[in-house]
Amino acid sequence: MIEQEKTLEIFKKIFAEHFGEKGTIPDDLIDCDLQLKKIVNCDQATVKDIVWEQKENYYLNKAIVLITQDNRFEIVADYLVKQEKCNGHFENFPMLPFAILSQIVTQVCELLVLFEMNYKPILNQLPSGPAYSYNSNLIIEECGLNLKGDKIPLCQGAHLKAVSKSKNMKDGFILPNDLLIIKAGLKERTSKQFYTEAMVYKNGQPIVSLTDVVHITLPAGIFERLNRS
Repeated sequence: MIEQEKTLEIFKKIFAEHFGEKGTIPDDLIDCDLQLKKIVNCDQATVKDIVWEQKENYYLNKAIVLITQDNRFEIVADYLVKQEKCNGHFENFPMLPFAILSQIVTQVCELLVLFEMNYKPILNQLPSGPAYSYNSNLIIEECGLNLKGDKIPLCQGAHLKAVSKSKNMKDGFILPNDLLIIKAGLKERTSKQFYTEAMVYKNGQPIVSLTDVVHITLPAGIFERLNRS
């Protein structure tokens, strides 16, 4: 019980440092945390260097990699909704379209897949226990890894569903300056495909789920070859 309390204390501290006062910790993240054995902090620069999308289509800020007792990876990331992403959807009511939300959440799932592919063996070798939290940039620098790896996870599809139970209708919409907390987990993997799922939280409450997220992996030079063909 003491170890669980210590792990929770560390997680809350990292969560507060990453996501600030607006980042309310969802209850089920706390439940998940009690089964953790390692926590890895990812600053914004590291996340940007790992994810394949270019600046115009890059959404994520910071992320926390959670490694559970049974060696599963989960990612907790955030996105502060920008006004320009909400304009033009409905007249006089700026809101984040589900199409853009899907891109944001699948990018978190992509980050999860990249950690699963490229960093799992390394992270598994690090000492475990509630006191062990690591900075990803230090781990990656010490190992001399190519941050992106040699394969691109490409999302082939996902199922997005609103799950808000609030009686206030406005709570069901994602508005400018809302801070979204996104938790993604791996369900299954094969040699070339990764199946993930994610939950989106607003003010600590679940608002949207993303299930059946399928990523295939392609060689890093695939797009250059396609341009030449």
